[in-house]
Amino acid sequence: MHKRRPFFLLSVLLALSLIPSLYYVLGDEDITVIGVVKESRTGNPVPNARVLVLMGPWGSYSRMVYHGRADSNGSFTIRLQAGSDYTICVYYDDPLTPGFDYVPSMKRIQAKPGGELNLTFELYDGASLFLDGEILLVETTKSPKPLFSVINPESGEVVKYDGYALKFGELLEFPNKYLELSPDLIIVPAGVPFLIKVDSKVEVKGQERAAWYQGNKTILLSFFIDKPGHFLLEKGEAIHVDLTKFSVRNGLSAVKERASEVGLIIKEREKEGFYVAVEMQRLTRINSLILEAENLFDQGAYESSFARLREAYTEIMNLKDWLNRMYVEALKSVFLLAPFLAFTAISASSLYFEEEKLKICAAIAFYAFFLLATYYLYPGSRMLDSSLFINASLISFIIISGLFVLLPKFLKGREFRGRVPLRNIIVPIFSIAKRNLRRRKLRSVLTLISVVILVSSFISLTSFTTGYGLILSKVSEHPGPSLGIMVRTLKSPVMEARAPVSGGKGVFWFTPLENSSIEWLKARPYVRLVAPKYENTPHRQYEYRGSYNPLGYVEGHPIFGIIGIVPSAEAEILSLNETIVEGRYLRDEDENSVLISEKLKEKLNLTVGENLTLQISGKRLTLEVVGVFDDRGFENLRDLDGGSPLPMKIVEVRRTPVEEGFDIITEGLTPCSTSETLVTPWKTASKIPEMHLSRIDVLLEEGEDLKEHARIIALNKGFRVWASTEEGVYLARLASYFEGKGLPVAIPWLIVVLNVVITMLNSLYERRREILIYSSIGINPSQIASVFLAEAGVIGIIGGGIGYLLGFGWYRAFSLMAASIQVRQKISALWTLAAMAVSLAAVLVGGLTALKGSVIITPSLKRRWKIDTRAYKIAEPFKLTLPIWIAEEELEEFMEFVLEALRSKMDDYEEHTYVIREGREEREDASIRTIEFFYASGGQMSPIHTRNKFILRKERKKNVYEVILVSDGLPEAAQKTGSFVRRILLEWNVKRGKLGGSR
Repeated sequence: MHKRRPFFLLSVLLALSLIPSLYYVLGDEDITVIGVVKESRTGNPVPNARVLVLMGPWGSYSRMVYHGRADSNGSFTIRLQAGSDYTICVYYDDPLTPGFDYVPSMKRIQAKPGGELNLTFELYDGASLFLDGEILLVETTKSPKPLFSVINPESGEVVKYDGYALKFGELLEFPNKYLELSPDLIIVPAGVPFLIKVDSKVEVKGQERAAWYQGNKTILLSFFIDKPGHFLLEKGEAIHVDLTKFSVRNGLSAVKERASEVGLIIKEREKEGFYVAVEMQRLTRINSLILEAENLFDQGAYESSFARLREAYTEIMNLKDWLNRMYVEALKSVFLLAPFLAFTAISASSLYFEEEKLKICAAIAFYAFFLLATYYLYPGSRMLDSSLFINASLISFIIISGLFVLLPKFLKGREFRGRVPLRNIIVPIFSIAKRNLRRRKLRSVLTLISVVILVSSFISLTSFTTGYGLILSKVSEHPGPSLGIMVRTLKSPVMEARAPVSGGKGVFWFTPLENSSIEWLKARPYVRLVAPKYENTPHRQYEYRGSYNPLGYVEGHPIFGIIGIVPSAEAEILSLNETIVEGRYLRDEDENSVLISEKLKEKLNLTVGENLTLQISGKRLTLEVVGVFDDRGFENLRDLDGGSPLPMKIVEVRRTPVEEGFDIITEGLTPCSTSETLVTPWKTASKIPEMHLSRIDVLLEEGEDLKEHARIIALNKGFRVWASTEEGVYLARLASYFEGKGLPVAIPWLIVVLNVVITMLNSLYERRREILIYSSIGINPSQIASVFLAEAGVIGIIGGGIGYLLGFGWYRAFSLMAASIQVRQKISALWTLAAMAVSLAAVLVGGLTALKGSVIITPSLKRRWKIDTRAYKIAEPFKLTLPIWIAEEELEEFMEFVLEALRSKMDDYEEHTYVIREGREEREDASIRTIEFFYASGGQMSPIHTRNKFILRKERKKNVYEVILVSDGLPEAAQKTGSFVRRILLEWNVKRGKLGGSR
């Protein structure tokens, strides 16, 4: 009795499950449908035809309520519950013929209570068309879910029978789902011509969307599968069509069309005045790729042909995007160029003229000339309406002129302890600089010409390009363990990042590959062996606020990594089997088997043949230890990309305390140790949570080009692909890139900068007398240096503006001379800032280099001075107030500097210091720091001795220290000591280089 109970319960459950179906067939309020199935061509009945009843509205069925057969006379009777909509489908396929014999017939009914419904179904002769291969779309690496429609060539409409449109696709409920049709099968009419329309819809995300489809989320594409005279099949016939061929042919047409469009845009930009030599060169490369794709297509190498088309398409989209941005940038930049030219014009007029009227007239004249040059040289100015261009120019001139007039009035501040604020002397410094430049006209003009040439060469002879496309780069000089390729997803790992517990996003190792990628690679004719590797996502090994989280435990020992492999494949590629030191290597048919390391074996005290229990995600998995591998041997293994095959774990890289109880953790990825790792067959790995397909290693047939196939896979599928070749390891991937051209002109730039340095240095030495005059009236070294830098700045500003315009003049000249200089035109007005930066960098580097190399700008601290001997009294020291202020924040650095300078003279013969002591005193009204020392000079013949106290005093309400030297000795000795100390202060002033740092 007890043995029968399970069968009784099973019978009850089965009966209950049939109740809903019986309800539809045997309900009280139902309808009887009597149907007859006939051949449309002959009118003969079709015996044993299949009958399928779907409940629900047309095209969105809720369930299948009946599936049966007609009798030998082609008749059937079914009873359906009233009050619902139904679709009745009748179809038949003779298993003895290669293809479908009839096109399915469908009728929609609304079942009303009571009565009978007589239906006649006519089956039209049919056949089968099988689609081999896959759809390859140049627009994306994603695989689409297509819809296939059978089209009447004459009307261009979808073929319909009894209201049923012949559409097929794995996403359709009917017929593919309910008739259980293969995704590559299309039922077509026999005896009539037809063609196939393919409609694809693909979601675009990530880098592709950012690069090309800004704002769009999907790609909708259609193409036709046809042949001359169209397809015409006999009843029950089946043919195979290469879907890849037709999709690549469609891609070829699409790329040609887009290339033609881009060519027209380039010609249009050229007519608008743009310099398009680089764009023409890129179009030539695109056409070359298309021609190569055509040749490969004619040879039947469809995948290689598609790779060339993908590369051409990426180039086309990058080029088209740039051509569109070129037009928009040119229009926008006109409004930024006008103020820049106004600033240059007013600066030039201020340099050459002093009277206000002459300045204004010259500024207007210069500005008019610059605008005229801009109109003829800059393409964006001619694309604007002339009235808008003139109005923008006038407004810019008025605003910049107002700034030149009003700005000096705001550059005034109050003096403090005899110190003049820096902003007070900006205007005088530039006035002095302009007069100096006018007095030395020839030198100024020659320097200005050098700077103009420098800037114009930068604008016209260099270009910087960004884009998105295929990048093939060498990542290692040494080949991997085998010659083959490795495939990973496109997203690169993040090896170090702030931890999530500290507010960061954390590290990232890999995005799982889809299992369909394995079958896709196996289907490639050039592939000999495929080795997938399953791997767990990394877990955290460090301890902070619950971060410690092993993948699982074996006998209480933490496990952080598990690898699932195809043993025979990994043995051939990585020689993993050679690391086994005890037991045996895994077999492909093994299940619930595991390899462990020698260290793990010792820790767990296991032997080969024993079982271990893996606790993971609340589950327990029993695995048999079949082998033990050598730790060092496994750690020395390298995959085809040159990296370790060990799985990754997350470790703490550094910890930065922020406040009590809270630290900022930076985490990183590192390979698991062998004692934390298990190796299983892939069948076992598939049972373990968190295991994903991380990479696929592939060996190719002998003689295949590894780099070429790496390029093909990267372009066609969007993977990162490593090629381990005899020359080293190469990485192919789709990514953003940066390209710079014209960089060799850096050598002439260096010559220009050196020329400016020499000019500035000569100017400094020739103007010694002028510098001494500045010193005598109390101008400090920083202020004198500012005069020379202001001269350089004026030349840089004017040279930058004129050089920018001249650079565009070179573009115009290149076009007129039909010269093909392969640089991209700098359209954006932001390049005016770059031009100004290059110009100012050249002259300021020259000026600063000259100033640094000159020792004559040392005015106030090197001027000759004498002690007033008339105030000398015996037994009273001299007090000297030194011409320097020390800011509170630089006090400690200053004290260290002075002490170091004094100690450096302790062993000197001519100037000798000794007994050096430092002191500190805090009073109610002031803070005081002191340095006491003895000073001797003159050697043994006529020695001079003083006892000195160096005092720094800061009053409570102030933030600077006054510096006083108290020297006890004869007047001559005090004079010598004062000069010694002033030299130390001079060195400090030069070291700090602060404007306003001395007085």
